[in-house]
Amino acid sequence: MEDTVIVADDLSPSDLAELAERGMIGLITESGGELSHCSILARALGLPYIAGIRQASQMINEGMTLIVDAERGITLIQPDAERLSRYRERQHEQARRRQQLRRLRGEPARTSDGVDIGLWANGETTQDLSLAV
Repeated sequence: MEDTVIVADDLSPSDLAELAERGMIGLITESGGELSHCSILARALGLPYIAGIRQASQMINEGMTLIVDAERGITLIQPDAERLSRYRERQHEQARRRQQLRRLRGEPARTSDGVDIGLWANGETTQDLSLAV
């Protein structure tokens, strides 16, 4: 299932978690929305997810190359080589940025003028909690 984007009418949060463990890299559903349980879980897992794409399963066939841009809320079907290259570059840049942010974990939360502040997190899964500490 590596490098697979799932296209479905709907998906339960438990199905999403199972598919993510099996290597799914993105999700598109015909129903659901930005505040659905699946959407929240997908964000927590770092998976691009776009909901509410009517007739997605009729437009997208197995084996097609897709770009799921959850930040912009768009799906590109069969992108050209140039666009694919730009998105891969963007993906690498985001990975580098996440790595830089991981290095700051454990550092005190402090404003630029030296004031210590409390930093809180809200988690729904054990993975959320492990990310917060």
